[in-house]
Amino acid sequence: LTSGKILNSWTLPKSVHMTSLCFNPAELVLAAATTERLVRLYDMESFEVIGTTSPESSLVRACTFNNAGDALLTATQDALRAWTWDGTGSGHPPVRCTKYVDC
Repeated sequence: LTSGKILNSWTLPKSVHMTSLCFNPAELVLAAATTERLVRLYDMESFEVIGTTSPESSLVRACTFNNAGDALLTATQDALRAWTWDGTGSGHPPVRCTKYVDC
């Protein structure tokens, strides 16, 4: 990669705003949380959506991958969740909530 070069940019609808971004430490995957109350996973080679979490009951305030890069952790006003996905299927892999704690 060339330093300072824009590889891609995404345009969101005016009513949608980013609330958190994080990069997977093990794969070329970006997680982007928005005011739509969900997180989209982007493949950073193709720049396509490769998965989406189900909508939360409140705004996703933070997201981060664990050190191994095989789980996405999200925090909302009222819950903490751990998400995993199966990249073996065709199309978008299912993103599943495997653990959660209601606050």
